Amino acid sequence: MLRIELSALSAQELKRLLDMARARNQTALIHQLNAELESRPTRVEDWSPLPMNYARPDHAAPEVALAPPRRNGMMAATAALAAFVSAAVTWGLSVPPPQPEAVETPRAAVVLASLAPVGPPAGFSQTPREASSAGSESAPGQLVRAEPIARSRNSNRCYDLPTAADRLVCGYPSLANQDRQLRSAYDRALAAGADRRDLDRAQALWRAASENVSDRAALSERYARRIRELEAAASPPPPPPADEPPF
Repeated sequence: MLRIELSALSAQELKRLLDMARARNQTALIHQLNAELESRPTRVEDWSPLPMNYARPDHAAPEVALAPPRRNGMMAATAALAAFVSAAVTWGLSVPPPQPEAVETPRAAVVLASLAPVGPPAGFSQTPREASSAGSESAPGQLVRAEPIARSRNSNRCYDLPTAADRLVCGYPSLANQDRQLRSAYDRALAAGADRRDLDRAQALWRAASENVSDRAALSERYARRIRELEAAASPPPPPPADEPPF
């Protein structure tokens, strides 16, 4: 911040700065300028001309003609300094205060899951018969390596799936795990001797009722309930009760 030596300024310069400070409502600078103006002697108001009939007494010393004051280098330097200070103060008052830096509002982003998409669910895109045939072709216990996704960083193939349930299963690994458990339970129910037509019909009804579910918790509960039904179909029936001995 520029420090101003007010005592080096003339009365006219102080008054001009006082007008500018009042226009800008700078209270502290107004008080300083008023104090500086009040501390200066009012020589013009105290001066009065001599009377016309004034006569010098005889014993008074003769007047000596004074040489006009010379403007030496010190006075010129003082005047230049006063002009520089006045220009600096004027520039400082005219510069507007810095504006606060605008903060950019972050844009909201909708992300299905923080992990990479696990792929479209087979429980919705394939029928149970197609899923069972595809599972039987691969060797048991063999890991299937997923194909690399050759897409841009901002694209997500889960958004392109047709139903809300497909998109949820594709985006959440927990739902994808339940989808795999459902297919395994379906295969075990077929291996246990359950009727394929009844299983396919029940699976189609479950899929039609679940494909528009957009809540992750609700879809997870539907998966758990359907897995329990298939596990019950895969378990052997209880043995018939033994005949009671006759009395």
